[in-house]
Amino acid sequence: MKKIIIVVFSIILAINGWTAFEFEGNMPLNLATGGANLVLMGPEAIYNNPAMLAYLENVHLNFTTSRLYGMDELANTSANYIKRFGSMTMGLNLVKFGSWLYAEQQIQFAGAFNVGSNFALGFKGKYMSVVIDEIGSASTLALDMGMVLFVNNDLYFGARFRNVSAPYIGQEYMARDVGIGVSYTPFTQLNIYFNLIANIPASFLKHTYGLGSYTDAEEAEIEEAVGDFADYDAYLENFAAKRDLYSEYHFGIKYDMTDNFALFGGIEYLHSERFSYSAGLGIYGGGMAVSYALKVHPELGATHTFAFGLGNKESKPELSVINGRININLANAEELSAIPGIGSKTAERIVEYRKVNGPFRRVEDLQNVSRIGVKTVEKIRSHITVGSKYESSTQIVPSRSSSATSTSSKTSYSGPLIDINSADSAELQKLPRVGVKTAANILSYRKQNGGFKNIEDIMNVPRIGPKTFENMRNMIKAGEYDPAVDNGQGGE
Repeated sequence: MKKIIIVVFSIILAINGWTAFEFEGNMPLNLATGGANLVLMGPEAIYNNPAMLAYLENVHLNFTTSRLYGMDELANTSANYIKRFGSMTMGLNLVKFGSWLYAEQQIQFAGAFNVGSNFALGFKGKYMSVVIDEIGSASTLALDMGMVLFVNNDLYFGARFRNVSAPYIGQEYMARDVGIGVSYTPFTQLNIYFNLIANIPASFLKHTYGLGSYTDAEEAEIEEAVGDFADYDAYLENFAAKRDLYSEYHFGIKYDMTDNFALFGGIEYLHSERFSYSAGLGIYGGGMAVSYALKVHPELGATHTFAFGLGNKESKPELSVINGRININLANAEELSAIPGIGSKTAERIVEYRKVNGPFRRVEDLQNVSRIGVKTVEKIRSHITVGSKYESSTQIVPSRSSSATSTSSKTSYSGPLIDINSADSAELQKLPRVGVKTAANILSYRKQNGGFKNIEDIMNVPRIGPKTFENMRNMIKAGEYDPAVDNGQGGE
């Protein structure tokens, strides 16, 4: 009788097109977006595309539970831990599926790393074991691979190759698939996801599924227990006959109503020409997250999934290349040398300047780097960016009259940077809150100390504090100091 129960259980999986270990667990966001989950930004990545882990900055600990179609026999629980170690993000995931009758367990270890800021690779190794009551147990190892490419912060693509090692357990070859996903953000609150999954069943590899042969009497008993010849035919089609390559389509959306509350929705077109629908919500805040998903299968009914997690909400990464423009605050020397007119040595100087002085607030700040002048900046302006964090900031300075410099009245500034290591008193008085006395203090400090080593040194000058410095920092640079500008008496 238990053998018959196992077959009935297998038929339910067959209706979904599942084979052993094809359901590897999921968090609510994965399910609620219709399974369009190859490019999700968050801890959900460990289930579907390990490459997305490379863009997680925070530590995550998550617990998930569900019962497929409300059946205790199809209970699923999982727990995962994700953390960045240096240049690599790693995760451990534990998954249990089934019950005393049929139970699957998985231990998954995933890792991901960036190749530049726009591309990442990931892997997931899996130890999988199955126990079937009164029949036996088996185990195997498998490997998933993934990759992701950010075109910009609004558009990115992902790919996942599941069970690339072609594992088999017992006499059954496990399902494989190749998935391609895309995420698009038409505006800040809305994310749209789409996946295409090409499934590669065992028959495509010239193998067959099956739990073994049955006598006519056993088959008759199975048919009676199932009570639906169509379902039994589906079992035969999925488990006892060869199948061809087939595809599935997944579509989902995520709408952030606030920073702390999001709604999910999705639809999935299965290879069996059925649609399933899903929806859910997520609540974030205080370093915690609670989420829920409802997925409805047209024949088998509803599945409810709940998750609780610890860890701050992730944000989209800053990229070194955005729409073909190189981010001078993130690009490495090799990427910077691809800018027209910027050689390898100049690229290294840009990286070194960035390490010492912090990020560039505007494109014109490149003039602070040795051997980069106004003409070079104008030539490469269309090829570079300082990133979205600084791109929208307005550069401001007061009017050029000395009387206006003592007020808070400001106008936009787009002129060349003032070199505090060579400027005279009149030029220095063009800076905000710099009058005759403060300009004299700047010249005196420069002469006594052999020039300014960087622009932050100007805060050592009397009457120039952090607030005054912030008002002028985007207008100044600290070039090489020549004592001749101070009558050859610079330094101590």
